[in-house]
Amino acid sequence: MHIQKKSNFESKVDCEDLQPTFKYVTSYNRDGRFMTAADIERTSVNVLKPIIFIIDGFTDEDKRGDLWSKDLRDAYLEKFVHNVFIVDWNLPSPPDSASINEARSAGAIVADFIETIFIKTGEAYLEIHLVGVSLGYDVAVSAARRLSASSRRINRITGLDPSYYLIKNGTGSEGPSTENSDFVDVVHSNLSRVDETKQIAQVDFYLDGVGDDCDNSTCGISNLCVLFARSVNTKDIKARKCDNLEDFRKGACDNKEEVVFGENVAKTANGKYFVKY
Repeated sequence: MHIQKKSNFESKVDCEDLQPTFKYVTSYNRDGRFMTAADIERTSVNVLKPIIFIIDGFTDEDKRGDLWSKDLRDAYLEKFVHNVFIVDWNLPSPPDSASINEARSAGAIVADFIETIFIKTGEAYLEIHLVGVSLGYDVAVSAARRLSASSRRINRITGLDPSYYLIKNGTGSEGPSTENSDFVDVVHSNLSRVDETKQIAQVDFYLDGVGDDCDNSTCGISNLCVLFARSVNTKDIKARKCDNLEDFRKGACDNKEEVVFGENVAKTANGKYFVKY
């Protein structure tokens, strides 16, 4: 394996108050171990397998330890065995205009970490999938944009319940383009806003009923993460293309295109798709 010594990547970011952590987990060590860029330089990286980054976007109060990532972690390890990183970062406040600046700074640090993997392997292209939960989606998009500036390309970005504040007010990384990633998909749990927000990815999934039995603000996204985790190792969950929630509920779209929901969606899909939860 050829290892390059230098990179033309723009200067590294040092943000003491953010300091995202990178926990590397495998089927043999699900508790994982924390790694730095320096650790990557001393570690063997399997370039034949996809590299998954599951990126946190909760406040400390909402994330409840590692529960937010457990189902996603286990699903990806069942499929790929290793090459899974859990990215945690400090989000001290609910999503607002200040939080997006913190997300972009965290995204730059994530990009620096991924750049180290590129340098370590000497590969021009790696199959990297960034899965951003809530505001973690903006971290993922920001990381992809920074990497794109140095001619690196992310294979896929998935957003699980991207922040509606940031989408609606245009302060977040809405509408990531394929200039930064080969494929972008997002999953929404809050359907009360489905008709007031435009399509922000190549595929926007909407889960009808995912929060019906919820009694707190994080229940819907927790259910969403569980369903997406299930989709990693199955193609049995289907989604129906439809322009709006009303038409989907009354069956007006029953004859329209059906696709596999979640991880295994066809990369040729494009539009809004609904799933009955």
